[in-house]
Amino acid sequence: MHLKRILYKLAIILLIGATSSLHAEDPSVRAGKEINFSCVVWQLPAYPEIFYRQGEEFRPLQLLPRQRSPNYKLQSQKALELYVASNQPDGKPGHQLVGKAPLPPGANQMLFMIQEAANGAKLPLTVFGVDDSLSSFPIGSFRFLNFTKLPLQVEFGGATNKLPPQAIKVVKPEIPKLGGFLPFFIKDLNDNIGFQTRLFAQPRGRKMVLIVPPAKKGGNLAVLFLPQIMPPEP
Repeated sequence: MHLKRILYKLAIILLIGATSSLHAEDPSVRAGKEINFSCVVWQLPAYPEIFYRQGEEFRPLQLLPRQRSPNYKLQSQKALELYVASNQPDGKPGHQLVGKAPLPPGANQMLFMIQEAANGAKLPLTVFGVDDSLSSFPIGSFRFLNFTKLPLQVEFGGATNKLPPQAIKVVKPEIPKLGGFLPFFIKDLNDNIGFQTRLFAQPRGRKMVLIVPPAKKGGNLAVLFLPQIMPPEP
């Protein structure tokens, strides 16, 4: 339940960040535009299968916990809409909307995080996205997301970066040709260590590191990892 509450807050934070950092655009201009996207769930939702809508079609999503889904495409859509199979009032097979997220203007590659919504939400699934393009999240980089209420410092790749509450920071360290482990520390502003490990870095990889509050007061910070290996350029 703790993780569910934290990720629900992440939904609001990331959705605001994703939309506020992009310029306004007439929704009608999106007609004909194509966007690539993938999805991730930290825990599988309580549905046997989830679909996304493309025009009049309902296409299945392949979701695995803590892993990126395959890449999908949306064209001429204003939002990512998720559905589950459900019989209509007349008894005929149909689909029911269970989650929805707007597509930020100007985006061409998105990563959507899907989770069960908190009690009282309009839809049973919360869907929120971040810009997943190589321009904002390059190959060989690490994206750190601070979802605590504490100002933190991230010591990684030979440098220390300040990470204010609810902030996102992309760091591109020097990586050996064959890859290697790099020391990683999370500290408070007084240099007290709250978390430490070594992160494996690869020249063709990129990794998201989500820092969330401890499950219990006085406990250790929780850290979630989402790695990805990028295919070589043709």
